[in-house]
Amino acid sequence: MWRGLDLLRALPEGAHAEERWTRDRWSFTSHRDRILAGEPPQPRRDDAVTAANKLATREREQARLEAQEALDDPLVMAGRRLSGEAFAGEVVDVVMAYSESKRPSPRPLVTIRTDDRPYLGERVKVYRSLGGKPQTAEYVGPAAPARGPGGPGGPDGRDRHRRRHGGAQDHGQDGPRQGARGRVGAGEGRPGLLHALRARAAGRREAPRPGADPVDARRPAR
Repeated sequence: MWRGLDLLRALPEGAHAEERWTRDRWSFTSHRDRILAGEPPQPRRDDAVTAANKLATREREQARLEAQEALDDPLVMAGRRLSGEAFAGEVVDVVMAYSESKRPSPRPLVTIRTDDRPYLGERVKVYRSLGGKPQTAEYVGPAAPARGPGGPGGPDGRDRHRRRHGGAQDHGQDGPRQGARGRVGAGEGRPGLLHALRARAAGRREAPRPGADPVDARRPAR
């Protein structure tokens, strides 16, 4: 047993472990301050509003924990990818676009190459972790296959099509879809199993760059 503990202690600490420890300390500090201030103890049975707020908080923290575990542990992330909850890929194209509002915001359309097959419906939110912060995108659909002599049916169009269209399109929005995991590692997919996706990101954070940014999972990592 002690040998197993020594092996566990030799493993590097998860990137989000310190953040969780800080949150736990602040939670305990707030509880202590309430007691020192003479506030009444917690009732045996909460009213409906208080109970709903507590439940929502615990569900949010559980989703946060699961997302951070996937971000910190490649084995956990692999399980998410196999189950279709997350996908990894490489950005192959970015087309800048803007929202149709009084104050237009950048909504770049990003094409991503991936060999994963995530379960995505129209307008589902997808997320990536950028500098420890979640960034949201809205799934648009599969990338259109190339046409003409250089298309998938051409003599050398198959590989070119996979390089250019075997990805998702993603438009940059700040924030993270409910229950999506944060960042997935850069795609190293097999050339013959590429899947095309499209999404529209929102927000003012840096847009994904071709060949530089991975695409992420479908649960918010905060």
